[in-house]
This record gives sequence, structure tokens and C-alpha cells, in this order.
Amino acid sequence: MVRPVVSGVGGISDKGEISSRDDQEARINALMLTRSKAPVIVADADKFGPQLTYGVAHLGAGMRVLTDARLGVGWRGVLAGLGCTVTVAEVA
Repeated sequence: MVRPVVSGVGGISDKGEISSRDDQEARINALMLTRSKAPVIVADADKFGPQLTYGVAHLGAGMRVLTDARLGVGWRGVLAGLGCTVTVAEVA
């Protein structure tokens, strides 16, 4: 069984660049993503758009993005174009 690595992020640009405000957090997240066979990116809709100071990785095929229902259709299309699977979490 492949266990996914779940990583929260600071921002995701429209080019699929994952970034963080914190240097150490960015390095740890990047390391986790490079070692994972099934990465899961956790980002609410507010995280989509900004590109922050420290780069983490680029979204790509095989990555799953877990987000909330506020993420617009345009962004969902961008993620699909990058080869990501999008899962929308139900909010109680």
C-alpha cells in the first residue's frame, strides 16, 4: 500500500507553482513531495492565486489536490490541465 504524503501549502500560482512564506516549511514540504509516490496537496480556495517568497514544487500529474467547494471552475480546469486530481471536501 502506498501511503500519501499530505502537505499544506501557502500559495499556488496559476502556473502550478507551490510556495510558502517560510523557508524551512518550504524545504520540508519540498522534501516530502519528492519522496512521496502519492502526494496530496491540501489548500483551501484562498491559497490559489498568490505566489509567495519560497518555492516548494510544481503541481503535476499524479498529484491530488484536496480543497473546498469555493474553488472556482477556472481553477479546477487549471489543475486538471496540470494532470492533478481534484477532491472537494464536504464542509459541515
